[in-house]
Amino acid sequence: MLGLREAELVSTPSFVEQSLRFRTILPKGYENFVVIGIDGAGNPVGFSDSDGGIISFDFDFGGDKWIASSFEEYIEKALKGEIGIQF
Repeated sequence: MLGLREAELVSTPSFVEQSLRFRTILPKGYENFVVIGIDGAGNPVGFSDSDGGIISFDFDFGGDKWIASSFEEYIEKALKGEIGIQF
C-alpha cells in the first residue's frame, strides 16, 4: 500500500503522487480515481468517488476488477490474505 508521504527509510511514493500519475494514463471515467496501492504487475488499486468500492485496473485487459465493496472490507480481506494481490 502507498503512504500518505514518502517514508524516511524506504522509498514509498505517496498515494497523491500515484493518483495524479495514473489519472493521466487511465481511460476516461477514471478522472477521480484514488490509488491506494499498485499490484505486482504495475496496475493501480484504488477507488473513485462514485461508488467507494475498491478495484484494480488491469492495463493488459483494459478493464477493472472488483476487489471489495469498501475500504474496510479491503483491509479485512488483505489481513486474511483473501484479495489475491501481491504488493
